[in-house]
Amino acid sequence: RILIIVQKYAVHMAHCGVGFVCRKRGGATDLNTSSMGTVKKLKDLFKERERSAMGRGEAKAKEKAKGGSKEDNEAGAEAASKKLQEQATKDAIGHIYGCGISRELLQLECGEGNVEEVSLAALRAMMVE
Repeated sequence: RILIIVQKYAVHMAHCGVGFVCRKRGGATDLNTSSMGTVKKLKDLFKERERSAMGRGEAKAKEKAKGGSKEDNEAGAEAASKKLQEQATKDAIGHIYGCGISRELLQLECGEGNVEEVSLAALRAMMVE
């Protein structure tokens, strides 16, 4: 029963670089997401960001020396981080439920918008087909 809860939490928190190890007393490991490569990379990435937030003065000087804009560097790092977070979640699902399931997953992103306008566009698209 505890294992089921930990498995769900492991999937939910993989994108944050959080891994779990769960084993029976004196027995073999039933769950280990902390050793997955993507979870480790995310954990290291978040630690590095934390360190750089503490030493912002040094980071600003290095950025000026490199000649790249801060916005470009942050946008590139954010895109790479997001992709790594998606992969970590997918890896955790594959580890827990099997890689067959993780291969069938699609990334879905949603946000606020005009629902009526989207519904009309969807209806028009169905009418054309």
